[in-house]
Amino acid sequence: MNTKKLNLKSIVRNIGRSGSILAVSGLLLTASTSYATWQPLARSGQKIGFNVVMGKKANQLVNVTVPGFHLQKKMVDGKTYTVVRVPDFPGVTDKGNPDVPRLSTNLLIPNGQVPSMKVVSTDYVDIPLEHPLLSSKGHFTRDINPETVPYTFSDTYQKDEFYPNKVLAEVSEPFTMHNVQGVNANFNFFQYNPVKQVLRVYKNVTLSMENSVPEAGQRATATKVPSFLASTLSRSFINFGLMQKPLDLHVADESGSMLVICYDDFTEAAKPWVDWKKKSGIPVKFVKMSEVGSTAEDIKNYVQEEFDKGGLSFLHLIGDVDQIPTLRGTVERAHSDQSYGLLAGDDWFLDIVVSRFSAQTAEKVALQVDKAVKYESAPDYGDAAAWYKKGIGIASNEGNPKDWDYADTIREGLMAFTYDEIDQIYDPNANASMVTEAINDGRSVINYIGHGSKTSWVTSRFNTGHIAELSNGRMLPYIWSVACVNGAFAGWGESFAEAWLNAGTLENQQGAVAVAAASTNMQWVPPLYWQAETNLVLLTNGTSRTFGGLSLGGMSKIAEKYGATSRSFKMFVEQTNNFGDGSIKVRYDAPNAVEVEEAKFANGKVSIKVGSPAGADLGALTVTVYNSDMSVLHTAKTDTRGVATFDVAADGELFTTVTGTNLIPVVDRKIDGQSIKRESKFDKLHK
Repeated sequence: MNTKKLNLKSIVRNIGRSGSILAVSGLLLTASTSYATWQPLARSGQKIGFNVVMGKKANQLVNVTVPGFHLQKKMVDGKTYTVVRVPDFPGVTDKGNPDVPRLSTNLLIPNGQVPSMKVVSTDYVDIPLEHPLLSSKGHFTRDINPETVPYTFSDTYQKDEFYPNKVLAEVSEPFTMHNVQGVNANFNFFQYNPVKQVLRVYKNVTLSMENSVPEAGQRATATKVPSFLASTLSRSFINFGLMQKPLDLHVADESGSMLVICYDDFTEAAKPWVDWKKKSGIPVKFVKMSEVGSTAEDIKNYVQEEFDKGGLSFLHLIGDVDQIPTLRGTVERAHSDQSYGLLAGDDWFLDIVVSRFSAQTAEKVALQVDKAVKYESAPDYGDAAAWYKKGIGIASNEGNPKDWDYADTIREGLMAFTYDEIDQIYDPNANASMVTEAINDGRSVINYIGHGSKTSWVTSRFNTGHIAELSNGRMLPYIWSVACVNGAFAGWGESFAEAWLNAGTLENQQGAVAVAAASTNMQWVPPLYWQAETNLVLLTNGTSRTFGGLSLGGMSKIAEKYGATSRSFKMFVEQTNNFGDGSIKVRYDAPNAVEVEEAKFANGKVSIKVGSPAGADLGALTVTVYNSDMSVLHTAKTDTRGVATFDVAADGELFTTVTGTNLIPVVDRKIDGQSIKRESKFDKLHK
């Protein structure tokens, strides 16, 4: 990892005093319990505080406060050790070394600048520990039971010095997310001296990030951020609000364009989905694989050329891996569609959403097409829509904390959002019948955490055979799977993830509408940050809730926590593929009905007025206007009154479609030269 390092000796001054001694042995728990206790260093709160302000000399001033930490006892081979944890942050996770917390965050910078970090002031406290600090087991994958991995202790435990002892703050080399640049800042504010058995905690530090704002008189080039990335950027960078104006960042109204590469024989089967994507406001360039080439390198070069033209947000592949080849990852040679999305900068941040209809026949492509189109264009409503507010959590009884503990956290967050019911299908009692019964009853999301195989979830033993026997019809969930090899779609028969998408027929649908799953073995902890960010942050607070956009945003959380060049981040990006339509807007609530109250076309101008019988928000809906063969296609967003206007130069009939998140869309409404009053009865919208 290439980093700009700051030696501890470069500290300029301290706040108040250089440090203090805090005796906490009296606060430790008794040996009979393993529950953690909070050790406060500030008056209130348990979250790490980040505050960024603009400096006076092309710099940003970053203040970090540590309000406290959790302290816990753990018995290992008959000996008592101390465990230190900070909410929302992992440990350093360096095998055999003291497992001190790793604090980090991402910061926006001007394109082309390479910042450095300088300490302005510090305040720390030295804390004698009653018992030695436990080491880390390091990273390992989910095909391994954590309980079988022994603790080891490196020669660091024999040294009379603080670990890590080289740097207090470091920033990574700049990385690029689509068209903006940032750095990952790592703060070594927890350090441990194993000989003296002292924990040092820097509880208040101010740093200056030099060369991190535009120079005086330098005007930034206006940059449009694609809508699928807007929520991710605002959540991933703690200084997004501060730097948005200096960097002249704007969120694009449109979703960005899509490149579709399709196996030649599947062109007709794919057409209804391509047409729907256009009607829903996404410009699509459709090409046959024969026009691109024959190899994965041909695909990558073609995608790169399209990306370099500007505006590309989505890449969708149609065909099995034998028909549309995939790339191989650099970390473990994982089969990796996602690697097609690494297009800007020399880093592992995805720049576009990549997804695939992985099917071997035109019939199965047509099935996946129909699932995706109907999911967006013809949702259930009224009493039949109750399933959108139900989900499933499936989790193992392994790990520390247990996987079901993480699943419960997601469950609580979703139920505080829009969900009424989240099943708790947890080991040791989970079984396939529980999963089948819940899915057949209708569930909109499934979160899995546990062991996996190429054909099953080990927790519950639910497998491809059970998928084939489902009867959930068009109540199709989307799935986030934290498990090994559920998405092993190459060099093997039909994978578990593919089986979900290929299940059923056009007449009798079943299975799922989208799945994110790994082609190789996932690590234990880092993927949990992806899953939590996707469910609890981007879904609940985001503005563009596409399946692939949610997944991409969740991946950036792993980079934030473990480092932009960490093996964990690279590995996860390369192995985790999107099966199904990555641009699909996921549903998490009963949809709202809208109607086109008025459509006028006169003197080259089209005006569309959208209304809602239920009083739904009418702003920022996507309205498209097009002719019968879609050679004319225009897209706009409604204003707060529900009005969208277009300049259209076309002869013949025109049509309009209105879409939005959790909406019952208006599809193919005809426009003529006179004002057309539309039917206002809800059920008339779906004759």
